[in-house]
Amino acid sequence: MNGDTESAMFAIMSYIYTSFQSGRSLPSIETDCRVYLTQMEDLKREKARRQTKTIFQTVLNMMGKFDSSSQNNDPCVLTGEAMDEEIMTQTATAENDKVVLTSNDPSLPDATFATFGRYEQGAEFAISVGNRLADQIPCSTMVAVDPFFRALSLYSMAHKRTKQFRRYRHHANLARSFIKSYVRKGNPNVRHLESFLDAKKAALNPRTYHVAMKQYEIATVMASRGGFQHDSALANEHFGEFLLEEMKDEEMAAFRIHKAIQLYYEWGSSLKSTFPMPDLINPKLLNDVEANV
Repeated sequence: MNGDTESAMFAIMSYIYTSFQSGRSLPSIETDCRVYLTQMEDLKREKARRQTKTIFQTVLNMMGKFDSSSQNNDPCVLTGEAMDEEIMTQTATAENDKVVLTSNDPSLPDATFATFGRYEQGAEFAISVGNRLADQIPCSTMVAVDPFFRALSLYSMAHKRTKQFRRYRHHANLARSFIKSYVRKGNPNVRHLESFLDAKKAALNPRTYHVAMKQYEIATVMASRGGFQHDSALANEHFGEFLLEEMKDEEMAAFRIHKAIQLYYEWGSSLKSTFPMPDLINPKLLNDVEANV
């Protein structure tokens, strides 16, 4: 034993991040964070502790355990039991802690913006940071999924057909290309994300709606089979929105939205399981689906 507690604590931080990334239940991650943050404090490993706190607060936000008085009750603001985002950023800036600074580690903001439907914020943030994370720490597991969340916000904004359509689509395609490169290199853990983004891209053109349908189906099945419960929930949510808005199939849309709610609940995200879903679906349809599942 060489007493290298700093490396040990960063290894624990990576373990916790990977647990979140891979869809492990949020309550179990919460338990781990409480145990290991105490150890990091005892060992005075502040940098690893700060980074773990950002993951911990992201987990708490997903569970609905954030400061509801902050920033208009915004779940994308990492302020609550584990940390105060503004204070944490000020401290990290003063100490030049590049591991913690949001501008240098965009993976968690990218994930929260995309998950909570703050697509415009997520798209603009994604464009501003680009693939900076991969350039700085290419060996990190964070790199594997960050382009997915960037592309998800960007494609969702492109779908709104604003004046920025071409700009959003261009940057979405760039982010999607990173996921495709990881698949080509043999990463089996992002194949469902590739199908998800292929569906989002195909959904931009009515002539390829049939491709979107197929790729959404593949994404939901592959995510579930791989154990990525949170990704399956997200895919079902977007599939439901596509069925409702583009295919005008309210019954199948209700089925997919209900499935998403169920998966979010099983993941431990009480906030996402009650988060406003497409309000064009007749609540009775969702109740009928629940009764028949």
